[in-house]
Amino acid sequence: MGPFERFFNSLGRGGAKKKLESLRFRTTGELPAFSFRKSFNYLRSFTRLRTLEIYSERGSSFNYEFLQPLRALETLSIGSSTEWDTDFFETLSRMPRLRNLR
Repeated sequence: MGPFERFFNSLGRGGAKKKLESLRFRTTGELPAFSFRKSFNYLRSFTRLRTLEIYSERGSSFNYEFLQPLRALETLSIGSSTEWDTDFFETLSRMPRLRNLR
């Protein structure tokens, strides 16, 4: 189990899945693609998130499918992402409360 998985598991044990409304990730390096993709699937159960920020100075490409169940998102900030394709924008179109995209 990698660091992201351990982090999300620890949040889930404390009941944060039902309460957490804001989550921010920042790194000066590149987010590890395999670990990142697998780990961020844990976010699917954080359905009360209103703010999600993911920032990597080096840029990262990843699958945005984990965003689909996060229908309460109002602010989404994905810094230095290198791949925003039509699937990404289709996912965003299914987020009724999304007001801010950075």
